[in-house]
Amino acid sequence: MPVTFDNEEHALKQQPFVWPRSGGGNILSDAGAALVKELSRVGWDVPGIDVKFWTSGKGKNVFRTVYSISGETPEGPFRISFNNPQESRGRYRALTGLGEATIPPGIEVRYYNDDTTVTAELYLGADWKRDGKAFIDASRVNSKLRGEPKTYLKYKGKLHDRELKHDSDLGREYSPEGDEPRTLDAKGTVRMVADFIHGKLIPILGQMPTAPGADDIDEYGDANLRRLAAVERIEAPEGFPVLYAWAEINDAYRAMGRGASASDGSDDYVLSGSGARLVAFGDNPHRAKLHPRAHDGFTYAATDPAARAGQVVHGVRDESVPVEIRLKHLNEVYVVDNARYATVRNELGRKMETEGRDRFTNAEVALMVTAVAETMVPVTEYDGSFSEPTFLIGRELHADEARIMRGPLKVHVTEERVRTTVTDEESGVEVALCDFTDSEWRKVGYWAQRDAARMAERVSDLFGVEPTLDLEHEFQKPAQTFAL
Repeated sequence: MPVTFDNEEHALKQQPFVWPRSGGGNILSDAGAALVKELSRVGWDVPGIDVKFWTSGKGKNVFRTVYSISGETPEGPFRISFNNPQESRGRYRALTGLGEATIPPGIEVRYYNDDTTVTAELYLGADWKRDGKAFIDASRVNSKLRGEPKTYLKYKGKLHDRELKHDSDLGREYSPEGDEPRTLDAKGTVRMVADFIHGKLIPILGQMPTAPGADDIDEYGDANLRRLAAVERIEAPEGFPVLYAWAEINDAYRAMGRGASASDGSDDYVLSGSGARLVAFGDNPHRAKLHPRAHDGFTYAATDPAARAGQVVHGVRDESVPVEIRLKHLNEVYVVDNARYATVRNELGRKMETEGRDRFTNAEVALMVTAVAETMVPVTEYDGSFSEPTFLIGRELHADEARIMRGPLKVHVTEERVRTTVTDEESGVEVALCDFTDSEWRKVGYWAQRDAARMAERVSDLFGVEPTLDLEHEFQKPAQTFAL
């Protein structure tokens, strides 16, 4: 699709659009702003040109910008990226200035407007139409050190300098040979990008008629952008279960309108939907085909608060409080079977013992996590068959869908069990904030009692209520002994 959006975390929000700015004597910013205006005039959706939009910010300071414009010209492919800050929205910077361009006949130019640094990478091949896309997509880092073929040269300098000098990066990149240039003209290199935009791209767009709605502009962009960016809301059906997630203490302070982060009211969400990643980038040993969002972060939830749903390796952190979630919409909500982690872990555990090892390899842990990710489906497609269903919420949740559960706190201590609970004042549901019983790694005793009391004390400050004690047994602090 020529026009794409990254609406996931803010799928249900109408997002203000920040236009690139021109002026100030920066020919790249001027060229980028002119190109975006012309794309808007013709309706954004242009054959042969891909436009990607990017969403930034949190809470009330969420906004949309153009991320990149790419496509094909008769001379070969190009990509132009907007990654230089030109203004701020709250504490977030709007990256709307043209900062990077890869253009025919084969050069990539990066401009950093904080200190006017310019870098360039010069394509050394002879067929940009054939090689251009691969050049654009390649990382191009330390090619000499890695033993890769010599396909480019790097240059670096300041915009006010006459020349961009070759940069071998301490011998990790190739150096010029023969008639390959040792320097590039600094202003001329930057002007190449502006000339390409004004002389090649804008004339192509200039031949197209103005799209209806292009002059209907408000804070969310023109009418065509608003139409293309619109997201159809998926209503949660009647009877959809109540979900429970966990918020760290600092996030709970913000969600409840307390603390420094909540002082201006801009971070008005309860949960952001961008917690621990389901699968880390690069962790997919078998190259399984995963859902496109499998590498994203989520809010993890379950139908039972006792499940303490979380990412299977990085679970719920200590000193977290429960959140009740009553979804109104199912957009960007998924389900995975967390039981797959234990199944694969047991299989690999038997192999580990057979091989005489006492720990899993990183690749094996990645296999366990990937096994969970392979089960990922949109909640609208979930058939109810998972052994340990965990709900992944990949968007912000606000007060109309989520709330911090709060109420009376109690510390329970018996000889066999120590726990701190909160009884939600609205629903009456009792939830254990911490629950210690004898296990292989921890014994019930004084230290568990101390941690439970500390948890209650921390949460009591958040909730503004005093905890009560239910001490059937009270553990005494063990005497300190030191071996000489």
